[in-house]
Formats: sequence, structure tokens, C-alpha cells
Amino acid sequence: KSTSGSESANGNTSPASATPATPAPPHIHIQAQTLPTALGDIKTVDLPQMLRTLHTYPLLFRDASLIRHGVEVWPSAVDPRRGDVISPTN
Repeated sequence: KSTSGSESANGNTSPASATPATPAPPHIHIQAQTLPTALGDIKTVDLPQMLRTLHTYPLLFRDASLIRHGVEVWPSAVDPRRGDVISPTN
């Protein structure tokens, strides 16, 4: 039996140096599009047809600051990209 970790009540072991996972900060994934079908429903749709007809729209946020690549700016409208952090300014 290994002694390198701690054992829980159910017999599972974990490394002694393991730390609990840090929870992700609150976030949201949104997309405005012309079809009610999401890519998560890919098994139930005609994918080529969906890709031909799907159109997405940019989402703009006003009165917000934007942090992109560690640099904070305050544009008149924020057009978020993957990994951006947006905060209200008022």
C-alpha cells in the first residue's frame, strides 16, 4: 500500500502535495445567431446545411472596461474576443 498520499474515508488516495482546484471566476458563453440550433446539437442536424445558413452577430457592450492580453482599456464599445475580461464601468 502506498504511503505517499492521504487516504479518504472511501479508500481513495490522493498525492500529499495535491491542492484543491481553483474554481473558475464567474463567466458566460453567449452567441447571437440566426438559428436556434447550437453546435452542441451537432448529432441531430444537417451540419453542411447549418453551416451554410448560420450567421453570427457581434455583441457590443457599452459602459465597460476591457482587459485583453493583460492591458486594460475603456473603449466606447467592447467587442469581446476569447479570453477577454469585461467589467462594468458604472
